[in-house]
Amino acid sequence: MKSLGIDIGSCSIKVVEINASSKGFQLVQFYQHQLSLLPNSDIHFETIEFLREITQKYDPENTKFIVGIKQDKVATRGKTFPFTDRNKISKTLPLELEEEIPFNIDHAVFDFKINKITPPNAEILAFITKKESIQNAIQLLKESGIQIDILSTEGSAFANLFENWSHAVSPSLSPLPQKIESEGNEPSVPPRQINLVLNIGHSQSLLAVFENNRLIQVRSILWGGKLIGEQIAKRFNLPISEAHKELNAKGFILTKKQEISHEAKVFSEIISKGIKELIKDLQISFLEIKSEFNCEVSRLEITGGMSMVQGICPFMTQFLEVPCNKLNTLDNYPHLYFEKNENNEALLGVAIGLAIEGLKKPRNPAINFLKDEFAKENHKFKKLWNRWGSTVQVSFTLLVCFYVWSFLRIDFSEVLAETAKSNLKEVAKKAIGVSSKNATTKNIEKYIKENRKTVSDIRSAEIYYQMNSAMEILRKVSDHLPNKSQVKLDIKKFEVVDQKVSLEGYVNSSIEMEVTKELLKSYSLDDKIVTQASSLPPLSQRVAFHFVFNVDRGISKEK
Repeated sequence: MKSLGIDIGSCSIKVVEINASSKGFQLVQFYQHQLSLLPNSDIHFETIEFLREITQKYDPENTKFIVGIKQDKVATRGKTFPFTDRNKISKTLPLELEEEIPFNIDHAVFDFKINKITPPNAEILAFITKKESIQNAIQLLKESGIQIDILSTEGSAFANLFENWSHAVSPSLSPLPQKIESEGNEPSVPPRQINLVLNIGHSQSLLAVFENNRLIQVRSILWGGKLIGEQIAKRFNLPISEAHKELNAKGFILTKKQEISHEAKVFSEIISKGIKELIKDLQISFLEIKSEFNCEVSRLEITGGMSMVQGICPFMTQFLEVPCNKLNTLDNYPHLYFEKNENNEALLGVAIGLAIEGLKKPRNPAINFLKDEFAKENHKFKKLWNRWGSTVQVSFTLLVCFYVWSFLRIDFSEVLAETAKSNLKEVAKKAIGVSSKNATTKNIEKYIKENRKTVSDIRSAEIYYQMNSAMEILRKVSDHLPNKSQVKLDIKKFEVVDQKVSLEGYVNSSIEMEVTKELLKSYSLDDKIVTQASSLPPLSQRVAFHFVFNVDRGISKEK
């Protein structure tokens, strides 16, 4: 199965292909298209043309298409529920958030991810967006010839780079909060430690809040590299597209005094001034996050196009007073089949996360706004019906005919049973001389059973009438045994069952036993004597024997 993550930005479109198998997944290839920044360019049409070109390379039958709604179109809220059932949470969530979101819940679609389970409670992060945003995304992709499988959001997709998304959230016991002494000698709960990841885009930036590699909040900051590009174009009198090329290729910030040209110094000052505006927004966000979660920021990692500006990390560290480093997006993926460089590290994070959304299982499902009236139609069933519909109709017709025949067969059987019963009564009246009233099935069966036993007794008497008795067999066995002068023989057990004779006793030696055996062969029915283990106790200077053989008892099986 292939999963295609499509990140549609305001400056470029990134597409990442992931191939999944039972052994894992591989990042196979990516596509990137730089959108035109000219004032009169039609970005909408340009996006459609590029997506059509890409999707023609893939078979919809074995490919999932995943797209993310821009984070500024999605509200996020953290909630705790006193139960862990996903269906209950899904039904209760809109009512819980009705007073907290800036739009009518009837015009919104809700989804959520479970972050932590401490029975019986569940901590979730909810994602809410307007139906209008969903309709716009579906329309754009429909015009591009794409029927999307998952419509997610940038924040939840970006979290896949850090979270253990292949496993469900395991229940855990809630640890007792550790308390520390404060200045007033009153115990207080120590602050939580969180990490922040900033994805700096062209027109806006994404700030993701993580605790123990779990996404607990997402914020959209309305600042992007577009603002710096516009200032560069204005200052150096360049087309906006050329200004952005210069920014991406040569952007830098001076962190210490150096001997450089006046133009380079101005270039650096424009960038640093723009980054300071971003830092102001981040400082406000830091205060809000610390207040909401009672936490301390351990570190900040940055990615996105502007993260490639030289010197940006030490510059932001200096003003934010938080360690700031670049995010190595591709380090966690060993099965990588395209070049790993600074550009790909910075730009492909969201696209990779969207592609991973298509790999998630029901135990930890993807965020998907395609619900209710936006739910994806099952075109596979339509294709299956077009292919096998005639066969199903013929099979159904045959099944109906079979049921009709089975009902008619039951009716015919009942008629035949009644006819047979009537004929049986007539025969019973003639054969056993009973009246019609007494010629019931029970009486007929009783008569047959009694006469069957009588016939059996007569046949048994005929068979065993001329059968030799056990005493007669004993006499004939004695006639065939050796005399006392030849063998000193003691018979201890003699048994006759039908034609089988069992003989046990003692002789003085093995030679005497063989002599006795040879003499008895002449009397056996098939000239065979079977020697078996004797059940007699052993005696001193005596040999125990046990012979089994068949004899003719004169049984005649003819009438």
